[in-house]
Amino acid sequence: MDVLKKESRDHIVTFRLTKAEYGWLKSLCEGRSTSISDAARAAVLASAPALETSGSVEISLDKFDNKLDQILHLLRDFNQDPCKL
Repeated sequence: MDVLKKESRDHIVTFRLTKAEYGWLKSLCEGRSTSISDAARAAVLASAPALETSGSVEISLDKFDNKLDQILHLLRDFNQDPCKL
């Protein structure tokens, strides 16, 4: 899948965040001049291959959650010190 290819995006995926998660993500995205939608899309697509190779939905969701945590930690580290990465 070529995720960089510009295509019409006409499907919606919805998930819930806590108020604190949303606030943190919003401020992080504003600091990077990117949208929450673009950040969420990138995180989901980066984790999607784990869903393909796993035999269990629960295991896949755990892997996805762990990968998302890793991405969030990297973004936090980058937010604190962009030269660190």
